[in-house]
Amino acid sequence: MTETVHVKICGITRPEDALAAEEAGADMIGFVFADSPRRVTPATAASIVTQLKRAKAVGVFDQDDVANIRGIVGDVGLSFIQLHKIETAVTPSDFGVPVFKAVKGNHPLSADDEEIVRWDYVLVDASANGRFGGTGRAFDWANAMALSNRGKPRLIVAGGLTPDTVADAVRALNPWAVDVSSGVEAAPGVKDRARVAAFIRNAKEARR
Repeated sequence: MTETVHVKICGITRPEDALAAEEAGADMIGFVFADSPRRVTPATAASIVTQLKRAKAVGVFDQDDVANIRGIVGDVGLSFIQLHKIETAVTPSDFGVPVFKAVKGNHPLSADDEEIVRWDYVLVDASANGRFGGTGRAFDWANAMALSNRGKPRLIVAGGLTPDTVADAVRALNPWAVDVSSGVEAAPGVKDRARVAAFIRNAKEARR
């Protein structure tokens, strides 16, 4: 049987949203520690993580301060981190947990790019109005085609996905995972449970 796609529901700020997403089948719950209307404190994230039964916690960062991130990983109980900005010579093993390296999907990506292949997971997102990630914008999926169906890096598709478009993204790119935040919200940081459930269902049924 073909493995179903993993689903990450990101920008969680409330325990009730995290638990509803997990119950609907989310594999990962994302917490934003970067500048964002969905930003949470490590203490808030930790209190939510203790209530999860199965879903893995992902921390989203826009800086690469290894000591700070490793501290948050331990304090919160993160299983993965997601890096949107790298300014120093960090390596995938520096943080103690697997890294989702975010890259811009605004141009064609090469599977031979050393800054891509050295990571175990690459999350392709859109850039708009000077912001990278959390824009609610989609990128041209053709730009990530070179990363489709690869063992390494594993492809994660983000950027403007909704319950109506996620199945097409899964069929087009066969990613390891899909990631959504604003596409399932009632307001910034507040999830719409019906949209969350529909997103997860449509993503996973796309590969059956």
